[in-house]
Amino acid sequence: MLNCQQYAVKLPSEGSVVTDKGKVDDRIDGLQVTFVSAEIRPDVPNGGLQTKERPIQGDRVRITLSMKNYGSTAPIPLAPGSPYIAIYGGNKRIAMKRDNSWSGSGDQGEWTDTGNGAPTRLVPGSSFEWYDTYIIPPQYRDVIAISVGAGGMDPTYTFTDVEKVLK
Repeated sequence: MLNCQQYAVKLPSEGSVVTDKGKVDDRIDGLQVTFVSAEIRPDVPNGGLQTKERPIQGDRVRITLSMKNYGSTAPIPLAPGSPYIAIYGGNKRIAMKRDNSWSGSGDQGEWTDTGNGAPTRLVPGSSFEWYDTYIIPPQYRDVIAISVGAGGMDPTYTFTDVEKVLK
């Protein structure tokens, strides 16, 4: 007979970012994902260059998360490019559109806007910050939730009450 604990996984859960406990997701593999901030961003030309095909893009919100290998003695692999992030707005948690032109890593103090700056693994004790920008119209900002998964390694954690800390 198999030991059921061998196959135990952390079930998806939620936490409020207005509490210290709710803004930190300590995962069973030793990865810690922490909500850092949510900020309203200025309007910009969609794709970085305004043309007839790329009008000004407004209603942008930047989400910043920190990821740390806090509990594993081995490197933790991450999905190349970025963590899986989904943003939901409004009471019905409608999926919001990602502004593909503005994401990157603050790894080693240097931000990139290409998405290529994120590490593909975290050695023990190392960390990095990741930001991603989404289009969240004002009518969907009464409730904002962020679901995060790191390369599909384990189930998703959802940060709630983001609208309460939106700057």
